[in-house]
Amino acid sequence: MYRNLSTSKSILFKFVILTIILAANTVAALASDVEALKAQRQVVTEHLRNGQVGRAKAALSELQQKYSSLPEYPKQFHELGWEFLKRGYYATALQMYQDLQKQFPEHERAVWFQRSIILAYLEQEDIAKALEAVEQMKNNSQLHPDYINQIEKTMSMLIEKNQPAAAKELSEFLLEKFPEHPRAVWFQHYKARSEISMKQQEAADADVEVMRQKYNADPDYASVLSWTAYNYREAGFYERSIKLNESVLALNPDKKIQLRCVAGIARSYVRLGNDAQAQEKVNYLLANFGDNPQGLAFYLLGVLEDYYEMGQAKEDEEEAKMFFQKAVQIAELRLSKYSNVKLSNPDDDAGFYNCLGDCYRRTGQYQKAVDCFEKVINNFPDYDLAWHVQFQIGRCYRQMAQDNLISEEEAIPKIKAVYEKIIANYPDCKAAKAAQSWLERN
Repeated sequence: MYRNLSTSKSILFKFVILTIILAANTVAALASDVEALKAQRQVVTEHLRNGQVGRAKAALSELQQKYSSLPEYPKQFHELGWEFLKRGYYATALQMYQDLQKQFPEHERAVWFQRSIILAYLEQEDIAKALEAVEQMKNNSQLHPDYINQIEKTMSMLIEKNQPAAAKELSEFLLEKFPEHPRAVWFQHYKARSEISMKQQEAADADVEVMRQKYNADPDYASVLSWTAYNYREAGFYERSIKLNESVLALNPDKKIQLRCVAGIARSYVRLGNDAQAQEKVNYLLANFGDNPQGLAFYLLGVLEDYYEMGQAKEDEEEAKMFFQKAVQIAELRLSKYSNVKLSNPDDDAGFYNCLGDCYRRTGQYQKAVDCFEKVINNFPDYDLAWHVQFQIGRCYRQMAQDNLISEEEAIPKIKAVYEKIIANYPDCKAAKAAQSWLERN
């Protein structure tokens, strides 16, 4: 009897050990498969970055065939769709999103898939289908835990894609359907934002008044008003933006909101051509928000971009040059104090040096421009405008030769090297044809 019991225990023990080993092997295999899936995703992305669309699609097909049964697949495939979408391959991205929706209708990201479908239709300028997809999302996803968040993102997306009336309808639906929701003040904000986008200032002002009367005790009240002030500024209502930002500052909100408001006022003054007031606010930013170097660097980038865009808009060359010089001053001020600060989005850092480089180029400081552009190429290889930055380097060398700052014999090899990189690395970019034409002539 004891021998049989001992034997049974031994068998049970071996079974448990075997089960553990099999489970461990399964986990290891699954982990290995997930890493392989991510590696294949990277292959697709690299092909896209290099302009090799055919290879990217072939690698995508391989990814689908090999890894569609993995739990991680929907997330990875969905995120990969964005790589196609942001490069203009809208039909491919749309098909990817629709496949996900069809294959995984109950997935935790299902409402995300639907929002991506809406975006793909908007990018294709198929407004009717986009709005139809919005209705489907609005009516069919209300039980999804991320429903409100995705509806808010959809409203923002509709406004950005020039469909503010549809965004306003969504905001009104949310206000009627969920009047006591913790995000109700944001629903009111999106309604105002939609009206601002449609240049309906009086209607937006009325919504701001509703926020003041109904939501002034909401913990997000100051933040909502500050973002509404941002929307006024983006739409060109600079005086209204300044006034609203000042009213938010009077509430003594937290310093993050204060920083946003003061920076918004500075940027509005730049757009109004009131340089003295703009500079006063920039100085205030530097004096009072040094404890948030990343935030300060980000908002100084915004001021730089405003001066740059003001310069671009001027037809008079000397007047334009004055704005580019002011942009350079802001950029150099940032570099003198926060040269080691990296922004949360690498594209913002790349954009900073790209913008500064073009300001240097437009003010005749070509070598400084080249240095900025090369910093982008060397430090931000994934920057979507890397091809344009590379082309700008060649442009600087051509201008340097034209202005007799370097000899033509010195310039041509430099330009040739730059343009050959464009052809090799970005064969499908907008500058490739011009680069090839120059190489054929030289």
